[in-house]
Amino acid sequence: MGNILDTLEPKDVYKFFREISAIPRPSYHTEKISEYLERFGLERGLYTRRDDLGNVVIKKEASEGFKDKETVILQGHMDMVAVKTPDSAVDPYKDGLDLQVEDGYLYAKGTSLGADDGIAVAFMLALLDGDYELPKLECIFTVEEEVGMDGALGLDMSDIEGKELINIDSEVEGILTLGCAGGIRLNGKFRRERTGPNTGKVYYIGVRGLKGGHSGMMIHLGRANSNILMGRVLKSIKDAGIDYRLVHIEGGEKDNAISLSTTASIYVPGVEYDWLQAKIESTVKECELKFISEYTGIEDGIKIEFCAQDEDDITCMSRKSTDMVVDFLNTTPDGVIKMSDDLPDMVETSLNIGTIVTEDDYVVTDQLLRSNAKAGKKEILDVVSKCIQDVGGEAVVFGDCPNWEYRKDSPLREKMVRIFKEEYGYEPKLEVVHAGLECGIFCDKKEDLDPVSIGPNILDIHTVKEKLDIESVNRTWKYLLKILQDVEG
Repeated sequence: MGNILDTLEPKDVYKFFREISAIPRPSYHTEKISEYLERFGLERGLYTRRDDLGNVVIKKEASEGFKDKETVILQGHMDMVAVKTPDSAVDPYKDGLDLQVEDGYLYAKGTSLGADDGIAVAFMLALLDGDYELPKLECIFTVEEEVGMDGALGLDMSDIEGKELINIDSEVEGILTLGCAGGIRLNGKFRRERTGPNTGKVYYIGVRGLKGGHSGMMIHLGRANSNILMGRVLKSIKDAGIDYRLVHIEGGEKDNAISLSTTASIYVPGVEYDWLQAKIESTVKECELKFISEYTGIEDGIKIEFCAQDEDDITCMSRKSTDMVVDFLNTTPDGVIKMSDDLPDMVETSLNIGTIVTEDDYVVTDQLLRSNAKAGKKEILDVVSKCIQDVGGEAVVFGDCPNWEYRKDSPLREKMVRIFKEEYGYEPKLEVVHAGLECGIFCDKKEDLDPVSIGPNILDIHTVKEKLDIESVNRTWKYLLKILQDVEG
C-alpha cells in the first residue's frame, strides 16, 4: 500500500494524505488529528494556534520574492463522514484507513475515504512543509464541518490578516464556487401523551425504495421525502374513517439528507380486526399506486410495506398527540420553496424534513432550511414555525449558518479564472450552490473577505464508494500553485 502511494504525484500531497488517513477523524472524534496538526506546525517553528474546539490555524511567512503580495488564506476541514461496509474489519472511529489504488482512483477498502476534506488538509500541509516560493499563507483547519460547521462558527478570526480565501472543499474539478446557501435547523417537538397498556393488533407501515440524496445539491430533482409520504399515508387512513393512534414513527438518517425510508406503527382501539386490517391494507395500497403515478420518472422504486401483528402491553399515543404529528406532516412545506429570480435553474430557498423520531416524551422532527437569500431563510423559518405551533407543537431553532453572497467584484475570482484558462485552455464554470460551505461563516465574521472554493474530482462522498481522482488531484495542485505564485495578481 505504501509503495503504491509513493508513486503518485504530487508526492508531498499523498505523503500527508497517507499520514492523516492513519488517524481516525470522524466528526466529533477529531482530537487526534487536531493534535497532529498542532504538533506539525510547532515542530516547524510556524505560528500555530489550536483553540478549545480543536480548530487549528498555521501561518507561514512569505518567501523573499513575495513579501509585497497579498496574504492568502487557505481553508479546509479535518473531520470526515465515517461509514463502513457491514463486513469491513476496519473501525473508522478507532483505526486508520486501508488505502488502495485502482484504475486511476484512490479509495479506502471497506470504508469512506475522507477525501472530503482530507485532500484540503494534505494540500495545505504540503505547502506549509515544502520549499515553495509563496506569499504569506494563513491555513485554517476546522472541525465538525460535516455535522453543522461548529468549528467555523466558533473560530476566532481576529488574528487572520488575509482578504483572499481559497476554500478547498469542492468535489468537481473545473468549477469555481462563488456563493452558497445559508442554513438554519429547526426541531418540531410534539408532546407524546401516552395511553395503555393495550392488547390487540399493531399495524406496521413502511415507506421504502426512495432515492434520497443531498438536501441541498439534489433538492431540485423533486425526489420524494419518505417522512412526507408517510404523513400522507397516515392522513389517508384517517380520512378512510379509521380512528387509530400512533404507536411509533421513525424516518430519515440526518437533516441534510432527503429521507428515503420511514416506518410507522398504529393501533386501533375497540374494533374487530378482520375487516379493519383489510381496509387499512387497501388504503395503503391506494397510496402506493398514487405515489408511483405522481413520481413517474423521478422515483422508480416506491414501495409501501404493510403487516399486522398481535401484541400485548401496547403503549400508544393519545388522539391529540397523533393528530399533532399527522397534521404537521400534511401542512408543512417541503422541498423547493422558491427558485432564484437572478440565476436560471438555481434553487433559492428550500426545506427538508430530514428526520422524525419517537422519544419518551416527544415526537421530534428535524428540519434543515436553506436559502441563498437572508430574507428567504427568515421567511421559510416563520412559515414552518407557525405550522408546528398551529398543531400544538414547539419550534426549537438552532444552528444558524449565514449564506455566502456572490460578489460582483472579486479580484481573486478574476485571477483564478485567468489562470484556469491559461492552464486548462477553457473557461471554468462559475457557480453558486444551494448547500452550505464554511465560506458563508467566514464572510460573516470578516468584512470584505473574497472567497472562492475549488477542489479535485471526488466521487460518491460520504459513502463507502468514495474515491479520489488521482490525475485530477495533480492538476488541481498545479493550478493552486500557479494561483499562489501568480505575479500579475
